[in-house]
Amino acid sequence: MEEDRGVTVSAQALDPPVPRAGGGPAGAGPPPRCPFAAWFQRRQGWAFFPLLTLEGLALHVASVQTLLQQKTIPHRRVELSLITVRLSGFLVALFVLLPPGKAAAFVGVQLAVFGVLLGGSFAPNHKGMPLVPANMKVDFLRRQVLMSRNVRG
Repeated sequence: MEEDRGVTVSAQALDPPVPRAGGGPAGAGPPPRCPFAAWFQRRQGWAFFPLLTLEGLALHVASVQTLLQQKTIPHRRVELSLITVRLSGFLVALFVLLPPGKAAAFVGVQLAVFGVLLGGSFAPNHKGMPLVPANMKVDFLRRQVLMSRNVRG
């Protein structure tokens, strides 16, 4: 638990565990039941960059889904209108200025590069992080700062 100005907040609420997507770290959790999942888990390192190309699209979809599903977000209507204008304006401009094939290719490459760049900026700091047992109590500072690597360069 972390005390801050009289408010007690659990570290789990500040930094909930991330669900396993794409296999998770090798050896973490129970072995996969499906033969394909087991095969993929053994070779997940090779799929890192190809999966990052899809992360740009996944982030766009997740942001729209969150805004549509959660009604309690502050300024939700403003965010929905801005994201709608941005996404539709971008697509309309591309399809007006470029032939349809080139516009679709541009969108695909832009989303792929976006995903790889975001993954490339976040992933290095998480390589080699210690695995914290589920029953170990770790405060927010240690979980977020002290357990991440100091990457230079």
